[in-house]
Amino acid sequence: MRKKRRRSNPWRVLLLLILIGILIYVERVVVPSVPPPFIPEPTETQSPVAFVTEAETLFQSGKLAQAEQAYAQAISVDPDEPAHYIALARLEVFLGKYEQAEENASNALLIDENSALAYAVLAWSLDFQGRYVEALEKIELALEMDPNLALARAYYAEILIDVSPGNYREALDEARAAVEMAPSLLEAHRALGYVWEMTGSYAEAIESYQTAVSINPNLAILHMSIGDMYLALNDTTKAIESYTRASVLSPTDVLPYRRLALTHARIGEFGKASQWAEEAMHMDPSDPYLHGDLGRMYYNNNQVLPAIKELGMAIHGGMMPDQWVIDDQELLVDPDARVDAGIEVGDVVNVIAIPGGDGELVALVIEIDDGIPPVPISGVENPIDLHGTVVSIVEGAYVVGLPLEPGDSRAVGFYYTYALALARNGQCELAREIARALLLGVPDDEVAAENAELTLEMCSAFSAATTPTATP
Repeated sequence: MRKKRRRSNPWRVLLLLILIGILIYVERVVVPSVPPPFIPEPTETQSPVAFVTEAETLFQSGKLAQAEQAYAQAISVDPDEPAHYIALARLEVFLGKYEQAEENASNALLIDENSALAYAVLAWSLDFQGRYVEALEKIELALEMDPNLALARAYYAEILIDVSPGNYREALDEARAAVEMAPSLLEAHRALGYVWEMTGSYAEAIESYQTAVSINPNLAILHMSIGDMYLALNDTTKAIESYTRASVLSPTDVLPYRRLALTHARIGEFGKASQWAEEAMHMDPSDPYLHGDLGRMYYNNNQVLPAIKELGMAIHGGMMPDQWVIDDQELLVDPDARVDAGIEVGDVVNVIAIPGGDGELVALVIEIDDGIPPVPISGVENPIDLHGTVVSIVEGAYVVGLPLEPGDSRAVGFYYTYALALARNGQCELAREIARALLLGVPDDEVAAENAELTLEMCSAFSAATTPTATP
């Protein structure tokens, strides 16, 4: 007997077809567009053009360090483009990173050995390193490749005057040609200003430097140059204004602070000079010259003991004390201080300190606060007890002392000022030693010899005043 066939439901068939269609759509369209789990989605890479544009904007704003980073990012995205290396090298000269500039200009030439612009920037970086023969060779090669390259003309002018002051006519011609070829080129006006400066035409130099500033008002190097010209013209007010502007634009550069110290010293404002010199020293405490500068300012401000300390550091060298901040109190840590091992920022500590010679606090004991007060130090009068949280710890820098060499007039000045300060403080054994070293080491330096003789006279007078007379 045959079974009766069951009639199919058309609605059920239609539903089934719809489900099949949905499955096919999910498999072919939805699934491929869904990223696999646990795999990070790729981020869109910024174009090198965007990085270069950002760098140019930052440069115009005077944010050179950030501009340097932007150019480096452009190179990382597009490492085969020589223009990125050239732009970075050009910027690094303004930053004072001459060796890095040389390296990046050379990298551009590895990619394009026929780049006149790369040779020009390479020459400029060599010029700032005092490698004038190499610089002249590279800039002449750049001009041979492209005699109409205004930037190369500007660099050529600077290199010519650095090679020899006798080249000033040709240097002026090259700088003027650069300005005529590219009136809006900052380096062209800077080069013309530099040539005027090197020929002693300070008013003309100021005019050219100020034109460069009108193109980019945010470059510290230009304000430094203008300040130097005003100082050469004995206009200390305008020099201070220019150096102050440079210090604002480049707050991590010691040079504006040094110039401010020297300018205030020139007009007898040794208190202000000491403040600026101290700022400079703290920016690079391992530099013996900055200690010497500060010592001379202290001496001229009649701060003999601080002067001896700083000048001694410049000449003899040594380890600078660690600098701690506990709550809002700054402390110097004596090299022989008793300090618990393993103290870190954020720890709560107890401190025994004493006033230092320059008005600062010097820590003799720093211990973790364990509820037990530190053991007092015998022989210390009027100690200062502190309690608080460690905010920062900066390890002291090591200073290498400066030798006495005839060619280093700055160091020679430190030596005879040190001798005078020691003599004024009655430390005549060391004062005589330094004075004799000056007479033997730099016999042709009249100023040093005069101050050495004065030191010996002061010590003779001091010895006579302190020698008891015999009782008859």
